[in-house]
Amino acid sequence: MSAETKGKTPVNSPPGSPSSKQAAANGFDRFLEGVGTISDSQRELLKFLYDINGQDAYDAEAAALGKLRAEEYLALPAGMHVPTVSPGEVGSPEVRAKFKARDLAAVYVLNKARAPAGENAVVYALIRLEAVKMGWVAGQKEIAFVPFSDYGNAIATLSADLSSADNRDKIEQARAAAYLIPLVAEHTFRTYGHHYLSGQAAEYQQRYRDTLRSCLREDITTLLSAPNLYHHVLHWVSPARAYNVLVAQIRAHKVPDALVIRADAPPAGTALITTTVAVLEAMKSAGIYDEVDEHFPGDLDLVISMAKKIRSDVRKWHKSYFAYGVAGPSQQELEEMEAAKSVAISFAPYAQGFIDGTLQRAALGRARALKKYADLNPIAQQRSIRFFRALGRQAVTSISDLFSHALDVEEATT
Repeated sequence: MSAETKGKTPVNSPPGSPSSKQAAANGFDRFLEGVGTISDSQRELLKFLYDINGQDAYDAEAAALGKLRAEEYLALPAGMHVPTVSPGEVGSPEVRAKFKARDLAAVYVLNKARAPAGENAVVYALIRLEAVKMGWVAGQKEIAFVPFSDYGNAIATLSADLSSADNRDKIEQARAAAYLIPLVAEHTFRTYGHHYLSGQAAEYQQRYRDTLRSCLREDITTLLSAPNLYHHVLHWVSPARAYNVLVAQIRAHKVPDALVIRADAPPAGTALITTTVAVLEAMKSAGIYDEVDEHFPGDLDLVISMAKKIRSDVRKWHKSYFAYGVAGPSQQELEEMEAAKSVAISFAPYAQGFIDGTLQRAALGRARALKKYADLNPIAQQRSIRFFRALGRQAVTSISDLFSHALDVEEATT
């Protein structure tokens, strides 16, 4: 059983079967024992209380991922056969042949009815339809099988909606969104710790736009409002499924280069270590690492080793590793990480000083992972800035002097 389906209801075994529904009804009836005669509105309120009490008091996965209400889940018609699609197949033309037209029409109609108020329901439903058709469904939790029989009307509705040239023009964009948004959302979840936070909407929207622009598909950012496009419509896909597709399709060269580059981006909470190692690599390029390593009292090799472990399995080291369906680090590994963090914190004033003194215009100059730790030792930080700034301004008097550091680095890496 895959990490995507472990511990979850199989997709072709619809939740809400008669036996489970009956059990839920019996439980609610017992909950109402002794209440006496109540109105319909009172019964509805008590049902809401009963449903809330049936949930964990705190759901760590929901806190990290957010969650949809049951009525917002991806809706599939009860009895629909959902084929097994391997991560490497998702989005390929061959997958569409595994679906029946009437089922896809039903998916469209059911999810058109679930579009948030004020949203473009046609586009919303098209994105979900395309996501199903390309094979994203793999036993995730936020999927509901809904009784459905009016297939003739579903096909008529889909045909009528697509008779509009404007709607037909949206199909290709909807398909691109259905493929890219889960991958971009996984990267955002991995590096930010959440898919989307309304309280930080501007920051999250900018991240999505920047990544989609790098994928040359910024056009899809206008399909729906940002919260619905980046969070609501494809929230059911899950980080586990998206990451597995990413890894499988990198090998097949199907994923945009922008996402290939980001595939091993370290998870939220580990940036202190990985940014420190990025600075150490820059120091190696500048030909000063050996001296730094010799005179700094901490064990920089421990930080470098930890960064390699993190990048070898970014899912494992995510604070919400369970969202990826994998086991988290052992107690011993957590202790190793804390030891590496301790070294990185001690080195932070010097690392930040190197960034501020020499790399302000580089991508690393925008990193903020070290700043708060560097500020704990402002004197060392300021001395480092002045030292590294002066080092970068040293005059070069000959061609051999110009390339001397390059030769040192080449010798160190051979």
